[in-house]
Amino acid sequence: MLISTVIIIGLLASLYVLVRKMGKANRLMKITFNIYYAWITVASVVSIFSLISSLNTKLYDSLLMRLLTIGSMVVLVILTYIRRKEFAYTLTILFAMIGIIAKHNFEYMNRYPEIVTMGIIVVILGIFISLISFVEMNLSTIYGKPPTQIYSLKYLIIAEWIA
Repeated sequence: MLISTVIIIGLLASLYVLVRKMGKANRLMKITFNIYYAWITVASVVSIFSLISSLNTKLYDSLLMRLLTIGSMVVLVILTYIRRKEFAYTLTILFAMIGIIAKHNFEYMNRYPEIVTMGIIVVILGIFISLISFVEMNLSTIYGKPPTQIYSLKYLIIAEWIA
């Protein structure tokens, strides 16, 4: 268990470096690697918490540890969005969160409703983050300006859409 966790963390680190150095690669290549990077992120989080559970089963069975697992994925998504604003990464993590919600609803018969509630909140926030990221990317492509120069325009469009 320890060896597989170390290997997957090594893969995550190498993908992190690769995705950061992609720079001006075409959009399809960036999306492809971001999806793979997101799946390896989920696998790393699960692997780390599985390692913890193999060391102490009672610790992992607690609700706190399960919420920490979800919370760590949320922190990773938020940090990735702040640094790189990639919607494909966020959507892939959301897909994994929907799987966690479904598993807890159907397989565990909603034994931990807190996890389902937190998962739903994460999915809603993730969809919102993905929409902002997607709008940002398209506005910067349309207007030829970096995202920092189009924030006021983006919020104006979102405000008009809500109203």
